[in-house]
Amino acid sequence: MLAAVLGLLYFSAAKLGSLTLMAEGVAIIWLPNGILLGFLLRFPARTPALLAAAFAAELAADLPAFGVMEAVAFALINIGEVMMARALLYRWKFRDDFPGIADLFKFLLVAPGFSALVAAACGAAVYTVFRGGQTSYLEFLRVWWFGDGLGLILATPLVLAIGREPAVAGVTRADLLVCAAGLLSVVLLGFTDEGQFAGVYVGPIVLMPFVVYAATKFRMAVATGVVTIAAVIVVTLTALGRNPFGHRTVSGAVVHAQEFLSVMGIVSVGLVAGMNQLRRARDQVERANAALEMRVLERTQELEHALAQVRALSGLLPICAWCKKLRDDDNYWLSLEDYISQETDATLTHGICPQCAAKMSPADAAPGDHDPR
Repeated sequence: MLAAVLGLLYFSAAKLGSLTLMAEGVAIIWLPNGILLGFLLRFPARTPALLAAAFAAELAADLPAFGVMEAVAFALINIGEVMMARALLYRWKFRDDFPGIADLFKFLLVAPGFSALVAAACGAAVYTVFRGGQTSYLEFLRVWWFGDGLGLILATPLVLAIGREPAVAGVTRADLLVCAAGLLSVVLLGFTDEGQFAGVYVGPIVLMPFVVYAATKFRMAVATGVVTIAAVIVVTLTALGRNPFGHRTVSGAVVHAQEFLSVMGIVSVGLVAGMNQLRRARDQVERANAALEMRVLERTQELEHALAQVRALSGLLPICAWCKKLRDDDNYWLSLEDYISQETDATLTHGICPQCAAKMSPADAAPGDHDPR
């Protein structure tokens, strides 16, 4: 069942990636690899079944547009990229819940940084051999690298977060107003042509405040979901020739779309990781404060108990001038031993001081009672 879900998501994402402006068919954004990496990190025991499903989905998505050898090569390259990223992340002890900025750096360097670059170098070689034309090898490499990297930045954190975080709760009126403003911005962006609306430039940058709001207010699933929606909107407008970044060549439009969406994705995931780190630090401080308060309470109780013992023998004590008995609060006269035992926790033992021992005759002293000091 899990493999079937992955296969369906992989195939759908591959079809979405077919939206492109390049004549050779290189995608502006490629989400399938990010989806596969998220599944492999979450379900490592199901690796063989997941890889088989991804391979089949890749072939099904590519064969209508590419030859068999090309489709197989692309599938092997994409799967190799994901397996390389997972192996390096495991070796680097990457934590997939993004608890802090350090894990974000590990992910960015390993997945969209290194693994996507290696795959892009191989993929560009395949493109050059089979479909070389007006696009150079380096241009193939750059578009593939940014497309795969962007898909990893968006899809992998989203897959890792879904179902592992608490559901969104406590939506405020401000959240609803921000959501409504975001929808209006999307509609406005849809009416632009070459980034112009009524003679005023209105580019995809209008989506950035809502992405930042979602990243600082909510968790990873919501934040990356918002960025993914924004990416789909920008890619769709670019693919339809609306040039949301202004009048540019085809290659320039692809470059600006990938760069903008990469920055948006990194900002979003980075803000979530930073907020997670702040929450962890706050929780640690709260736990430390609670432990300190408990320790202070325990010490206070100990001091109060000790003070109560001191007070038991404080003040004026009525004592008989002849027999040396002490009078308690109930007007009973008690021997010194009985009074101390009753009013304190002390335990009395008996012995003979040197002065008394000297006054006693040897016949009166019991064995062991004489203190030779």
